[in-house]
Amino acid sequence: MLDRPRDGRLHVSSFLQAFPSNIGPMQKATVITFDADGTLWDFRLVMRRALSHVLVALREAVRVPDAHALTVDDMVGIRDEVAEDVQGQGVRLEEIRRVSFERALQRLGTHSETLTSHLTNVYFSHRFTNAGLYSDTRSALDALRGHYRLGLISNGNSDPIRYGLAEHFEFTVNADDCGVAKPDAAFYQVVLERAGVPAGEVIHVGDSLVNDVQGAQSVGIHTVWLNRHGEVLPPAFHPGSVITDLTDLPPLLTGLGG
Repeated sequence: MLDRPRDGRLHVSSFLQAFPSNIGPMQKATVITFDADGTLWDFRLVMRRALSHVLVALREAVRVPDAHALTVDDMVGIRDEVAEDVQGQGVRLEEIRRVSFERALQRLGTHSETLTSHLTNVYFSHRFTNAGLYSDTRSALDALRGHYRLGLISNGNSDPIRYGLAEHFEFTVNADDCGVAKPDAAFYQVVLERAGVPAGEVIHVGDSLVNDVQGAQSVGIHTVWLNRHGEVLPPAFHPGSVITDLTDLPPLLTGLGG
């Protein structure tokens, strides 16, 4: 967790910093890529809501006291345990989530493939029908559409079609599909291949200093850190620009000559 100043705000909404040595001069931007979870939509909120529905279904099917003691945080923890167990094995996110429900049932002393599948369906039906778009997402994308080619790049498994944003994005890159994840430079090389332009023409926007800022900069992509929560910028990180709201992005890009 990053430390915040006493008023909880980052006082400069956007600014330029000296780029690391691997960042070349900025060319006229033609491609803007966006992170998904935490940038365009509130994944944590929607995920926790979906898990709440899973717990309701689980308690209806498994009528033991321990089932009622399970919490959303418990379910998150079980999922994280599964993800750690299969790290580096190329297991897709949907399967990690399914196995987490299987493991939760095992801890309650039961095993049912039918119930595991049901809980998985409950989760994803609520996960993708309650989009959780931030209020500034659609207006910012609308303002950029037609002026830049837009790409969606994510370690998650979100498809812009599920969020009513398919017409905004020319291409998507998901870790599940390309077999490597942010912040690995290989992931961003895939992004550049999909974009079909030099790194100097790409600007990446995301909320993670490690996955989005450092990762993109490792291949020479310029970055905009979306700092929604007013965190203090640690001295080890050097995003090209910082914004606190996506509505600040179009005028920022205009000012950068993009």
